[in-house]
Parts: sequence; C-alpha cells; structure tokens
Amino acid sequence: MSSPAEIELFNRRKANEFLSWIDEETQLDSPNEKQRQFIQRYAERFAVLQGPPGTGKTVTLSYGLLARAFARLDDNEDFRGLVVAPSNRATNAILEKTDALLQQWRASGPRTDDDPLDDLQLVRAVSRDVDVREDRYDESRFVNYHTDEEAISEIKRDLTSGQSSLDAFGAGGSTNSGILVCSTPSGGYKLVEKIYDDGTEPHFELLAADEASMMPVPDLLVPGASTTKGAQILISGDHRQMPPVQQHDWDREDRRIVEEIAPFLSTMDFFRLFSEDDNFSGGENLELVDVPTGQFVPIDRLEITYRCHTVVAEFLRRLIYSDDGIRYRSGLNHQLDVKGSHRPGVRRAMHPRYPLVLIVHDEQESQQSNPFEAGIISKLVDAAADKESKGVVTPHNAQRGRLRTKLRGRVDDDSVDTVERFQGGERDLIIVSATVSDPDYIRREAEFILSPERLNVAMSRMKKKLVLVVPRSLINVIPSDKEQYRSARKWKRMYEIITEEANKEPWSGTVSEMIGEVPERSSDASLNIYTVANLATDDG
Repeated sequence: MSSPAEIELFNRRKANEFLSWIDEETQLDSPNEKQRQFIQRYAERFAVLQGPPGTGKTVTLSYGLLARAFARLDDNEDFRGLVVAPSNRATNAILEKTDALLQQWRASGPRTDDDPLDDLQLVRAVSRDVDVREDRYDESRFVNYHTDEEAISEIKRDLTSGQSSLDAFGAGGSTNSGILVCSTPSGGYKLVEKIYDDGTEPHFELLAADEASMMPVPDLLVPGASTTKGAQILISGDHRQMPPVQQHDWDREDRRIVEEIAPFLSTMDFFRLFSEDDNFSGGENLELVDVPTGQFVPIDRLEITYRCHTVVAEFLRRLIYSDDGIRYRSGLNHQLDVKGSHRPGVRRAMHPRYPLVLIVHDEQESQQSNPFEAGIISKLVDAAADKESKGVVTPHNAQRGRLRTKLRGRVDDDSVDTVERFQGGERDLIIVSATVSDPDYIRREAEFILSPERLNVAMSRMKKKLVLVVPRSLINVIPSDKEQYRSARKWKRMYEIITEEANKEPWSGTVSEMIGEVPERSSDASLNIYTVANLATDDG
C-alpha cells in the first residue's frame, strides 16, 4: 500500500539541501542508502527505523531531525520538535549527536545573513541541576523544569508566540523560531505541564522516540498529548535488543478494555503491529487487539554495522537478523593486539586471527555467580594488550561484583556490567560470561537467562573480538514452555553455527589446565574452545 499523504509535512527540496551539506562536509559521514531512505520520509505521518547494533540509528535520527528543522525554518515556518528516549543516558545520546551536528553546521555550514538554523534552540529538560561538559553540549541549554522559572516562561512564549526569546542562541531578528526539546517521556510531560500550569497544549509538529524498543507504549502517549493534529511521529529502535522492563503480569490481565490497547507492547512493537510489511507476531496477548487497516507505516531497516568485525556481523545476521530479512554486514577486519600467554588454552582463545570464540565448560553448580568463569575471564583479559579496550558482560549483578573484584586494576568497573547497562556501549574485546550453569536454576529462570534479546546485546558490543564463555548445561536445556523453548533454540543455534564454522578441532582440556587453578572449588571441569577465523556470507 502506498502512503495516503497528499502533501509533504516537511519541504523535501529544502530538507535535502541540509543533506547535501552533510554529503559535502568531510568531517561528517554521509548517510548510506538505507539511512537516507528513513531521513527522507518527509510525507508519512509515521515512520519507523530498525537499527541493529552499530548501524548508526541515533546518528540517522539526528540527521533527520535537523533536516526537518532546516526545512521548516528556511520555509519561514516555526519548528517545534520533541524527542524522547526511555532513559537519561539514551536521551543524552541523541542530544549529543544532534548538538555535535549543529556545532558542525554553525562552524562550516553555508552561512548566510539569514541562516535558518540560527533560530533553532536545543533544550534538554531535566528534573535536577546537572554539570554539563561544554565541549559535549555546546549548542544545548539544560532547563530544570522544577526551578528554572525564567527559562520555562521563555519556552512558553516561544511555543505560543512564534518569536524566539532565548537570545543566548542568536535569533538574529527573524520572526520565525525553532525549538527542539530532548527529554525522557516523563520529563517531556512535566515540562509541558509546568509551562501550562498542570495542563497541556498541542504545539509540537514533530515527535520522535529513540531506543523505542525499550519504551512502553504509554510512555509515548504521554508526551504525544502535546503534538499538533497531523504531527509527524518518528520511531527509532531495534526489537531484537532489550525490551522494556515491565512490572505488570500481562498474562494474568483480565480487564478487556486494557488488553485491547496493547499497553504491554514496546513503542517499537506497537508500530510494527500496525505495519503491513512486517510479519509481526505478539503472542496470545494480542487476541483482543483490533488492528485498524489503511494507515501506511513504513519500516526502514539499516544493514551496515560500523562497529562489529565482519565475522561477528555475519554470525549475528545468521543467528538474529535473518529473521527480519536484514542483510546485516560489516567491512571491518581489525585484529585484537595481544600479549600472549604460556598457557595453550589461553593462547588458542586469544589468538588475533580468531575474532569469534566459544568456550564451553561442563561446570554445572553455579547460579548467579560463577567462579570458574571469573577465573577463565581473568586469564583472557591478561592476555589482551593494554591499549585494547576490554568489556565483560554478564546477566547477573552477583557475577558483575565478582568480576569487578577479580579484574580490579586491570579493567575499569564501568567496563564490567550487566547486559542492560551495556546496551549502547562498545569495546575492542568483549567477553560474555553466561554465568548460570545449575540446570534446575536455568529452568526456573529461563525467561530471563535465555532471552535472545539479552544475548544479542551482549554479543554485539564488540569491535575486534568476541569471546563467549558458556556452560554446556545452558546450551542443552530444554524448557517446557513454548516461548522459552524458542529462546533456548537461539542458544543452540549459536552453538551450531560456531562449532560448524570452527576452523579446526577444538582445544580440549580442563579449567585448571587452561588457567592453572581450580577457582574456589574442589572439583575440576572440562571445557572445549572453538575458534572461528572466517565466516563466509550465507544469504540462504
């Protein structure tokens, strides 16, 4: 179905003038074909971007935001935009990208006496005063909506009068003005509520949500109350990464009217549900949802990662993104620099020619903390060159604490963390500690432990080398629940791909033979090390 829009919400020719400047600016990366396709959705009321790890979805969104601001302001129209993200970290990420792009424009853009973007203000709504690095947010103003009464009054005048009043941003005497507010969903609502004395008014012509796969639907509806009729909604996320944290047990929900509006979905999945070109399946919870037809919701899917090694990118394509028909790929082949080791198992696992390594061990007594894996990881970290950045990802806080203690002085605490806190991060070397080996505990916690989204995030933080340290019991588990069984299949498929593509017979031995000790246990455990040097592209 083609888009029903008859007119463009943003002037295509003028918006593309901004994109042309990006193409010509040597310090900026020109958007690739898929990125440009999303940026140029100027006519659709709704546009969705799926950005797998490292594909630049936040940069793409920032390009799209400023292209739209430029088009409106150059057309002598006001621009009112609101960008929300599910956390302060994610909000600051989109603000930082947009701020840096605006800095670059003001430093080297095609200047005129009446530069449209001179009238654009970047406002970060916050609930408390924060220290701001000026070199990071040179073009942004942080406004505390609890205490900055003068700034709130100025923003209200800007939203209602069409005349910019924040003269710190150099309005230049123009009668049109622009404002782009970045906040969490609750922050955006509280800012507007403060402006209108516990009420709201529709003033924003653009609402964008970044990291929308982590944002529940109600979190978009709250700031959405401040949008104008016909406003454009831009959604950016990746449903193959971490979903929202939900406290409610939706499987037991019996209020029909609540179930009908599908509040249990992420914002990303909500728009996927309405898209006619996506094979969305949300399970039994969607039985009561009446999905309207006739509204075109395009989904643009990015394919090129600018982070992962080409071998790991192909591995993730086969394991995860082939389900979406995404030809996830990379052109990066950097090798990790290593110091070496006198232990054969460590040498094999850390050899630079193997960007993808799987260590499978037979220990099966650990639950939320695993001393065996901590000992293995310690030796692997020691073998990497000091100049290489290192990250260790684990599902549990207890294992995070053990690893931080074990690695103190060699790896910063921030580089050893849970999967949730590592989303958005990257390191040259990523080691994943699966941790849980007790078969009974695996079955009890299968929904959490076996989550393919959590696995995907953990694996995709790497730039040069990925090492997976996994108990055999986790690979072999067979849950009775249907959804958990599907999740377990991803772990089995991960094992199948790596063992089938391993370049030689695995290194076999015991934990003590690999690292020289039996960590805090009286019994040893055997292990195999599978190494992958090349992974031919398989589009089948």
